[in-house]
Amino acid sequence: MPNIRRKNGQFQVRLTVKGKSISATFPTREAATAWAVATRQELLLGKHADVERARRHTFGQLLDRYSEKITPTKRGQRQEMQRIRMLRAHPIAARIAGELTSMDFADLRDELSPGRKPNTVRLYLSLCQHVYRIAISEWGFSTMSNPLAGLRKPEVDNARDRRVSAAELDLIVAAIQDLRAPWFPWLFFFVILCPQRRGEILSTRWSDVDFDLRRLRIGLGKDGKPRYAPLAPDAITLLEHLPRSEDGRLFPLSANAVNMCWKGILKKTGIKDLHWHDLRHEGTSRYALILGKDIFKLKVVSGHKDIRSLDRYVNHKAEDVAFELAGGKPPAPPRLPLDEVLYAGTRPPGGSPNTVPVPVPSEQKTAKVIPFRTSARGRHG
Repeated sequence: MPNIRRKNGQFQVRLTVKGKSISATFPTREAATAWAVATRQELLLGKHADVERARRHTFGQLLDRYSEKITPTKRGQRQEMQRIRMLRAHPIAARIAGELTSMDFADLRDELSPGRKPNTVRLYLSLCQHVYRIAISEWGFSTMSNPLAGLRKPEVDNARDRRVSAAELDLIVAAIQDLRAPWFPWLFFFVILCPQRRGEILSTRWSDVDFDLRRLRIGLGKDGKPRYAPLAPDAITLLEHLPRSEDGRLFPLSANAVNMCWKGILKKTGIKDLHWHDLRHEGTSRYALILGKDIFKLKVVSGHKDIRSLDRYVNHKAEDVAFELAGGKPPAPPRLPLDEVLYAGTRPPGGSPNTVPVPVPSEQKTAKVIPFRTSARGRHG
């Protein structure tokens, strides 16, 4: 039985279980008795240390530990650190982690929602939920519940079905040849021929190209594991003609350079609502037709882990079925003018007087460098 005595208007309780003594002070006898009963059970089950840990640590302290131990292992660590800093500055960070409830995080959700996209709010809540999950499973907070486990999160619909029309392709091709970024035209066509994510393509090196097996090794997917993307004949031809960069990458461009080039093209052509990522959608849509809308083969091409993300590529549209009912086939997508833009004549992309790159013998494919020349005006092609 617990030893409870009154002292200076407070009730002190001392409890001894399995030779271990612990004490606490409460304003009422009822509170002291309730604590003694709960704590005795915790000590008998060997969980008292976990309970005390949950009572001492704030949510901010869990965020700090998470940022030191977990965030550095993620590919998107820079963006996650920004979210952690925002949460760390919020009043919720000063609260005891074990005392926060689903209502507290529902309030946080509602507070974050105005002015932010649903996916942004979802990322904040998913981060908080994972902090609790790691604390409970790995950091000795086993008696603490996860207050975000059943919390309703904003619905996100990022799926876009934007394609590049024939007229838009003509405008882009005309504008792309006047760029001062020589590798950008090659990148534009390659992302349609090999529809991978921008960061994956920009980090790919010549050592990742296997001409014999006709595949491209993608350094890291979203799950942090390498994978391989098949290379169609047009993609192989493009790579055989592609000038070699000195740093070993296929396309020695930064993400910011790609953004600036793309914004410049959109501004010059007047094309609206066409994102760079839509080019990946364009390429995947083309392969869906080539592969007969085989979702498992398409998954190999695009690198999507969840086949539900490919639904919009394989679902039959009313206009496509109408063409088949009339005994025909849906219109083919506009042809990519690879010969005219990249290989023809003596004017490679950018309008430079550099000679056309020629295919490199297989034994030299990872070593030879074919630099661009500079015109008399100092313009790089």
